[in-house]
Amino acid sequence: MAEGTRIWLFSVLAVLGVVTVSAQNNFTDPCESPVFQNGMVFEALMENSPENTTIVANMSFAGTAIGAGRTIELSLQDSADKDWGLLVEELQQLRLSLKGKVLDRDGVSGIRDLRFIVRCKTIATDAMVDNSIIATVLDLNDNEPRFVDDPYEQEVIELTPVGSTIFRRLTAEDPDSNENGRVSYQIEGPNDYFEIPLPSTGDIVLKKSLDYEGFQPGEEKKYLIPIVAHDLAADVSLRKSSSTTVTIIVTDGDDQAVQFRPCVLQGDPQEDICGSPLYVSSVMENTETLNQPLTFDPAPIYAVDLDTDVQRPPVIVYSFLAGSPSDFREYFDIGNITGNITLTKPVERTQVEEFIITVKAHQNDNPLRYATADVKIGVKDDDVNDPYFFISTGQSEFKGYVREFTGQAVIVFKDEHESPLLLEVRDDDFTDKVVPEGALRYELTDASGRFDVTDTGYLIVDANRLDIDTQREYRMTVRAVETTTFLKLSTDEATVVVTVLNGTEEGHWDNWSPWSPCNKDCDGIQTRNRTCRRVPCAGDSKDFRSCSVLSADRCTTEPVPQPPAQQTSNEDKQLLYIIGGILGFLLLVAIVAVIVLGRYVTRARKNRTAYEPKEDKIEPWVDLYSSNVTQFENAAFEQESETPQIAPLEEKDPPYPVIPWTSLTVGETVQEYGSLGRIAEGVVNKEGKEIPAVINILNGGASDQDSRDFMNEIDVMCAVGNNINVIGLIGGCRYNGDLYIAMEHAPFGNLRDFLRDSRKLEEYESIRNGVSHMGSQVEVKRALSSLSAGRLLQISLDIARGMKYLEEQGIIHGYLSAKTTQIGEMWIVKISEFWKAQDEAHNNKRPVRWAALESIKTNRCTHKSDVWSFAVTLHEIVSLGGTPYPDKTAPEVFRDLLDGYRMERQNNCGEELYNMIQRGWLENPDARPTFTEIADTLEGMLKGKVAQYLDMEMTDKFKFAEVRPELDDDTVADASITDPNITEVDVMTDDGYEDVSREIRDPVTFI
Repeated sequence: MAEGTRIWLFSVLAVLGVVTVSAQNNFTDPCESPVFQNGMVFEALMENSPENTTIVANMSFAGTAIGAGRTIELSLQDSADKDWGLLVEELQQLRLSLKGKVLDRDGVSGIRDLRFIVRCKTIATDAMVDNSIIATVLDLNDNEPRFVDDPYEQEVIELTPVGSTIFRRLTAEDPDSNENGRVSYQIEGPNDYFEIPLPSTGDIVLKKSLDYEGFQPGEEKKYLIPIVAHDLAADVSLRKSSSTTVTIIVTDGDDQAVQFRPCVLQGDPQEDICGSPLYVSSVMENTETLNQPLTFDPAPIYAVDLDTDVQRPPVIVYSFLAGSPSDFREYFDIGNITGNITLTKPVERTQVEEFIITVKAHQNDNPLRYATADVKIGVKDDDVNDPYFFISTGQSEFKGYVREFTGQAVIVFKDEHESPLLLEVRDDDFTDKVVPEGALRYELTDASGRFDVTDTGYLIVDANRLDIDTQREYRMTVRAVETTTFLKLSTDEATVVVTVLNGTEEGHWDNWSPWSPCNKDCDGIQTRNRTCRRVPCAGDSKDFRSCSVLSADRCTTEPVPQPPAQQTSNEDKQLLYIIGGILGFLLLVAIVAVIVLGRYVTRARKNRTAYEPKEDKIEPWVDLYSSNVTQFENAAFEQESETPQIAPLEEKDPPYPVIPWTSLTVGETVQEYGSLGRIAEGVVNKEGKEIPAVINILNGGASDQDSRDFMNEIDVMCAVGNNINVIGLIGGCRYNGDLYIAMEHAPFGNLRDFLRDSRKLEEYESIRNGVSHMGSQVEVKRALSSLSAGRLLQISLDIARGMKYLEEQGIIHGYLSAKTTQIGEMWIVKISEFWKAQDEAHNNKRPVRWAALESIKTNRCTHKSDVWSFAVTLHEIVSLGGTPYPDKTAPEVFRDLLDGYRMERQNNCGEELYNMIQRGWLENPDARPTFTEIADTLEGMLKGKVAQYLDMEMTDKFKFAEVRPELDDDTVADASITDPNITEVDVMTDDGYEDVSREIRDPVTFI
């Protein structure tokens, strides 16, 4: 009740009291009273009033209730609130009696009023009159507003219009009455993005547009809004308040354009502006191989929506926009979702040699937001002609020269100007008879072993091994071989003759020829020539003079005309050529370096994942052999195993996101598991997006144990959540009793096969520093793999980041290897099979070549044993898929590890990288690095010169690591360790290591 209302009420009661007192003597009945009107009186009482607070000060009965001459008798009759009253008969007063209670008006059970019945009895006549007293309990502002459902959180898409109400659930309750219980809301402090226009409702309204992409890299995309709620008590100084925070999480909206990948930087590389790439491919004329996706360079055709963290979403739609010739659509088709271009009709090269097509990519719900890229598809000749060597007219063999003792990898030259000798090959099948780069390789038959030929046709030699006194002339045979599969081998050969020149001796000229006649006396020019008989010759082969020298008496005294530009010495021209070539080459190298660096920085910036450390917690153990494991995080450590009693699997709410059956398309079966189930390819239609997936199918007739194991794996996948370096769960559904689980699809398969396939380019060679004209050195190197050192270190970093994330989630992998990691879109590596430890708990098998020593001993796995497995996986990466311990059986691996043996360093592995691998193989798990430390170290390596950590250039000492699939495949027969000498084992305890003697509990088997 407002303060003014209370004053008014008390004033009225006071007046009534005065009137009652003044009229008291007018009543003749002793029980008559002016206070009670119609036998009732209303009073006011403040909540929380103290003991003996007066409710009615004087009832003003006409009779007397005290002394010997009393005429009336007063009593408090039974009522619901009788205990709250105290009747003082002699004073005709009613007071408040608390009896240890509190008069509280607030809340559902609060007291709003007190009702009493006072009986007046006339002693002379025994006449009785009952009078009612109703005391209204007034509110005291003694409560503050309390927020309901605190804390508050709301997702808001960045495209939400300004002025929209983004949050309506803000509620604070105040049990006080009237103004004391009414609540008003406001945002504490200034806020640029949000406001509360109506304080009484608490609705939060957006007043400035949100920008998902405007947050800094690694910054959480959310706003924290401080909210204050206060009551509306009349006295502002007495108002009470409370506060809370509303978290607004900004989600990505469709406000960014589509962009083709890979990014082709344009303009300033530091600005990260991507232009359209050019995709290049080719088809064979008259081929019958149709409707197969073409392979493009530098990468497959794909576009990304920049709204989705530069992932390749399936919501991108591809189509042809334009092209030449105009009938290109008769020959090619493009997959709307995949972007794959296929040849649908044979083409003849005589009709068209090249197609130029513009491909359009747009969002399926917004065709106006699109990007374009150019596609060039060449038509290859069906190779009816052989290549042939093109030798200068009048010569039957290539002739070259080289000076002795002038350095390594010197290019042989062909003339007095020391122009490089090119073993030119032509082929009438190609335009202008020029053989495309990469379509040829040269085979040189050189008995001396001193010469070699580059893949571009230049003859090189180690001139430091040449001595003119030992041998002056070398003869050899060269053969050209077409390398593409559709071409035939060449049968054309040529002879090469190389003459060795003295390292310091000048060349030898013939005598000058006679001067040519003058065609004009005064301004004519005479010329003469000479021939170099032994290269290299200093000076020029042509000389000039003015005819005026011969006819000075008939000519004016004008200056003798300067010779034409050809008079510039050949040495000066060669110097200019050299300087120009060097400057051009350095400029080209700088441009390529800037582009490569820009692409790397772009990819690192877009794909970088911020990791926040979690609270420290005790590292969990996972007993990989306990048959009682049902929850991955709470794995049992029991060592004794008995036959488990399997309870029937009960239906319950599915832990996975449910996918409607109509949204799931199941494709071809990839692998069968008998009565248990199968794995198939598939597509999930999720909110209009077609997502490629791997479908795991559990048959409805599977046993309870198999069903329980399968559900345990699903529980692990659900617990892991989403991470760019971990295979994710899309969802699942049941149909006709079968369970279908859709998982993320990795299109490039597992890392082990990916590494082994990269060895195919081991014979690749290139000239790194260009062609040298003056016989200078040229660096010729061979690559070990199609994967660079930087790419392999990035793969290692992806695995470390994925394992770091699993460790932060409390998940122990227990089965990490190159085979259990997958290559996803854009070559992003993803951890898979981290759920497999559930199955391994029942079949008592471990992959010994990847297992940590303590895991083999104790049948247990920890995050530190995962670090050991990571070190073995890193060894696989360095060795390009080599089998660990290829010369040892499973029991030999175990015994050698016990003796301290560790795998040796590969020739291409730097000391620092191998030291990190060795730290992962330390016998004491606590001494091994964490995945956070490993990831930080690999990041540092990628920022430096990667070649010092991993050298991918072919050397004479390098030998590929052995690959033995029968040792690293899951189908290998078990090998039991039965050595009776192995009885002393180290068992991990909470305090560290404890050496105890015991028999190995069960024979341990390995695969």
